[in-house]
Amino acid sequence: AAIAGPDPDDSTTSEKPVPDYEAQLEGGVAGLKIGLALPDADPQIGTAIQAAADTLGKLGAKISSVTLPDFTALYRAAEVMVKCEAAAMHRPWMEETPELYANQVRTRMEAGFFIPATQYIDALRLRAHFVKEFLATSLDSVDAIVLPAIPFPIPTLAETDTEEKGGPAVLKMVAGFTGLTRPFNTLGVPALSVPCGFDTNGAPIGLQLVGRPFDEALLYRIGHAYQGATDFHQRVPA
Repeated sequence: AAIAGPDPDDSTTSEKPVPDYEAQLEGGVAGLKIGLALPDADPQIGTAIQAAADTLGKLGAKISSVTLPDFTALYRAAEVMVKCEAAAMHRPWMEETPELYANQVRTRMEAGFFIPATQYIDALRLRAHFVKEFLATSLDSVDAIVLPAIPFPIPTLAETDTEEKGGPAVLKMVAGFTGLTRPFNTLGVPALSVPCGFDTNGAPIGLQLVGRPFDEALLYRIGHAYQGATDFHQRVPA
């Protein structure tokens, strides 16, 4: 891992020892229970994710369908936290050199300057509730979950330009990029993405693996087994 273990400059980081991730890579997936979630995925994305799950099944994993919780409230809370924290962090540079920020980035961060502190604190309080719900439902009977990293084909950069295109539809599309990744980042559970195919435009499709807190080693193991049986990660782009 590029970053793992406690940070001496951050008292909120965990003191749990870091396992030897590489030593566990060859463990395979035989006998593992892996849940498959396909929430509102584009057909070509869904097909690629299903094929990836089938590959893991052929390697010995037990695949079953799982339903994710309704992440609507969590996503909104995460949106508040991300915008507030990004605005606070980038404020000096946004005031001095706003032209260095792409429209897609600047417009999202500027919104953080107008969110009340009370709303930010409320968003922080929701996190613990959602962690318990996720672990008690979606991950209750499986070792890990596979789902799309992004549920639709990637648009071009021009198609996401909020200044040139404008309108709620573009903002909704931009927000959709993180619709299936931001919840797990907010929950603090490990997630890993590996390439599992290509869309009709030739852009890579990501298979997202999600596990329990501090179970990164298992996700590396599953991802390694999958890449050992496929070659999507060796193609360009990947």
